[in-house]
Amino acid sequence: MSDYALDEILARAVTDSGADMGNIQLLNAAGQLQIVTSLGFDWRFLSHFDSVQEGHAACGGALESATRIVVENVASSPIFDEKSRRVMLAARALACQSTPLQDTAGRVIGMLSTHRRVVGAFAADIWTKVDALAAKAAETVQQAKIVPGSLSWSTARSRLLIDSVQELFDASSPRPVPSRTS
Repeated sequence: MSDYALDEILARAVTDSGADMGNIQLLNAAGQLQIVTSLGFDWRFLSHFDSVQEGHAACGGALESATRIVVENVASSPIFDEKSRRVMLAARALACQSTPLQDTAGRVIGMLSTHRRVVGAFAADIWTKVDALAAKAAETVQQAKIVPGSLSWSTARSRLLIDSVQELFDASSPRPVPSRTS
């Protein structure tokens, strides 16, 4: 298994669902979802949604119900509190879906979420693909024994932190001005 298997699954889920961004979260020892890989989000989004409890936002709602949650319009959905709604809208995440990752016993162990920059329903024909990718992500997590406190967990979290710091650094650094030599 590649160290980046979850990254690859996420990239495929974003593409296959017609989304623009996404993340995979795993359940930690405190029973909260923590982001282990993401695509297309800035550090503000990742910081706010770094640790999500049951019932909070779409992913927390999906954790609580153990079923997929689809939000066609983040701006008007009651599932988001005002702060989370502002963060979502600032990230241009106007619609989203969260699909639970379930272990072989049917327990939720994480979440696969994709986000779109347009309001509206996801295409009806994507759910079989999303479900297959969620199952593959759950299988990957179980096979790699990616659990809170493990080396795999620490590696995934460290990569996410490094990527976020690099993005913040890139955004705050002035661009070099080309110089002319005569």
